[in-house]
Amino acid sequence: MIRSRRRPESQQRFGASPVSASRLRMMSRTSEAEAQQAASDDPMKYLWATEGAFRMLTLAYSLFIHTGAVDHYTRPHLATALIAVQCIWSGVVAIALFARPRWRSWLVAGDIVVTLGLMYATWIVADASWWDHNQSLPTTMWATNAVLAAGMQWGVTAGFLAGVGISLASLHIGDDLSWMVRSPTMPILVSSGIAAGVGGVGARRSHAQLVAALELRARAAERERLAREVHDGVLQVLALMGRKGPSFGAEGAALGQLATEQERALRTLIADVDEAPIAAPGSSSAPVDASTDGAPVDLRRELLALADDRVRVSAGSAPVLLDAARAGELLAATKQALANTERHAGEHATAFVLLEDLDDEVTLTVRDDGPGIPDGRLAEAKAQGRMGVSRSIVGRVESIGGRAYLEAAPGEGVEWEFTLPR
Repeated sequence: MIRSRRRPESQQRFGASPVSASRLRMMSRTSEAEAQQAASDDPMKYLWATEGAFRMLTLAYSLFIHTGAVDHYTRPHLATALIAVQCIWSGVVAIALFARPRWRSWLVAGDIVVTLGLMYATWIVADASWWDHNQSLPTTMWATNAVLAAGMQWGVTAGFLAGVGISLASLHIGDDLSWMVRSPTMPILVSSGIAAGVGGVGARRSHAQLVAALELRARAAERERLAREVHDGVLQVLALMGRKGPSFGAEGAALGQLATEQERALRTLIADVDEAPIAAPGSSSAPVDASTDGAPVDLRRELLALADDRVRVSAGSAPVLLDAARAGELLAATKQALANTERHAGEHATAFVLLEDLDDEVTLTVRDDGPGIPDGRLAEAKAQGRMGVSRSIVGRVESIGGRAYLEAAPGEGVEWEFTLPR
């Protein structure tokens, strides 16, 4: 539909940036800081904190078992001393695994050695009548920590092998390896090692994807900032030189022509640098092929191709993807509006195209600085069967679910605004 919408000059969208330069600069710096912070973060620290809490719980269980078993040991004082070593080691390794990422491989290796040493110490503090029918000194529950640590630090295979090794040691201490087919020890420890390995690998992979996504966002914010600064500075100066050059004679005209050519080249360069939309890590980021049926089309790129010495296009730096059918109709309506400017506004008129990609809609505005439309001219054109406005422009936009608004008055130029819901 056609509807007159007069806005105060302060609300005109042309010449005003939807995002200020200072805010863009702040967004760029914030995104870069977030990416650097994420890259320096330890992806495993919360898993190690959880493992440390589990270690303390299993230590409490081990102490409880020891209080009931110490009277059955042949060397109770040595057994108590070894339990004290177990307590000290548990506290030290739990804190160090959380706080010292660079020490983790050595700590995990040491944890396996200490665990096996305490388990085999059962042969020293007790006799066969005890170890044949009871748990090893530190308990199998506490020994699970070494299996979990191996899986978290070195992956699934290491977790599996650690589970098998600790299980065999536990059964060997009981002097009955044939019992492994009936004991739940091996399935439990092996499953725990595999699960810890999967969790560790998943945490590192998710962290790497997060860092990659934040780095992409930081680069996109920096591109947006640079493109906006180039547009507000260099491009506007080149455009001014292109318009004013002919008024300074032949040399000025030549300089103006050169400035116009450089302006076009710079716009193309800005449009082509990192044109593809940001993709999630691991996904395809190939450029859109607009010739493929049903493929999305970058409306921004298509509009930039319309720019010349009489058409100024401002479309930001990020791609605006629409399906081919909707983008084609919106582009055709824009071309018709520009054709009307060329036909009716005079040879010195300039058209301005502004593309805004908002959260829930795409807004495309086409304005010229021509003489405007005389009162009653649209009704007269419709009565004469000239349907350029109602069919070529409004009809196209409404056919894809959008709305077209016309703002015109004698001496004030013509402004079209097309809104298309996402």
